[in-house]
Amino acid sequence: MLRVERLPVRSLPDYDGLLAVSPAAMMTHSPEWLDMLGEVTGAEAQLIAAWDSDGLVGVLPYVISPDQGEGRVINSLPFFGSHGGPVCRPGLDGSDVLEALAGEFDQVARESGCRSATFILTPVETRLEDLRRILRPDAEDWRLGQIAPLPGDPERILPDLVEGKRRNNIRNAQRKGVTVRERCDDEALDWLRAMHERGIGGRGGLTKPEAFFAWAARSARSGGMCSFLFAEKDDCIAAGMLVARFGDCWEYLVPAMDAAVQDSNALSLLVYEGMRRAAGAGAARWNFGGTWDTQEGVHRFKRQFGAEDRPYHYLIRIYDPALAGMTRARLSEAFPFFYSLPFRMCAS
Repeated sequence: MLRVERLPVRSLPDYDGLLAVSPAAMMTHSPEWLDMLGEVTGAEAQLIAAWDSDGLVGVLPYVISPDQGEGRVINSLPFFGSHGGPVCRPGLDGSDVLEALAGEFDQVARESGCRSATFILTPVETRLEDLRRILRPDAEDWRLGQIAPLPGDPERILPDLVEGKRRNNIRNAQRKGVTVRERCDDEALDWLRAMHERGIGGRGGLTKPEAFFAWAARSARSGGMCSFLFAEKDDCIAAGMLVARFGDCWEYLVPAMDAAVQDSNALSLLVYEGMRRAAGAGAARWNFGGTWDTQEGVHRFKRQFGAEDRPYHYLIRIYDPALAGMTRARLSEAFPFFYSLPFRMCAS
């Protein structure tokens, strides 16, 4: 018989131990990331935990959106497709544990009057069909994850993973005197945020908010999961990126480059050096994150570093069919950083 409870993230001391052994766990399940979600979304992350007679067997993190006049939705998890879903102890991830966690998630959604509920699964999820059967989603969506396996020897990355054209870009940057170093000073972090806003915002994309960068800076300066790497040429920053470490995986979170020095191939060298550092620290995977099916150039760039395609799925329960009567713009305004339903279902 399983016991199921809801509780705050930091009140479950066994959670870190479960994450360390669960094959489905990723950086986005970690307490540090869940704390960030609370800061950015204004809604505290919570856990649904299940125990059997021997101890903790499964956990499901979730966040309910603040009500801004259009009701609420629940995600596991929100914020730019953060992976959620259940994490379970190996060998104890059978249907009974999944059903207990998913059933409580559904109960939370209904009690809170949520208009929809979404699981965003990980690219390494192996229980998709079980979860489909248990959740009975009203709709599904998907994105393409890209993860590169890292060799034990960092020196094997360039010859074994990186494709020829990208390899030439890296060597070209080295010949031009581009160097890479870790920085966490205000000048460098301000540069990264400004270039991120110019690059993503300039193309009409959704940029990461100030609160996210403030959290990442605190994490890096306090020895947390985050760190910032910068490629420099002639004493000027040419490219930068935010990465995060969790278990045997490093996450490629925010890249940016200065278009004025793009011909230096600084970003290619920066990614390569980041992967070398990850492999040198014992990481087995470099997660490039999600890619839309329309982003052919981005997909090709990641693939040229040895990234393998790993689709991941969104499973959505719709409690209020009227949600589909809202436009894409209205949904985005009503539920910032939260997934509500596939935009293809929205009113035009």
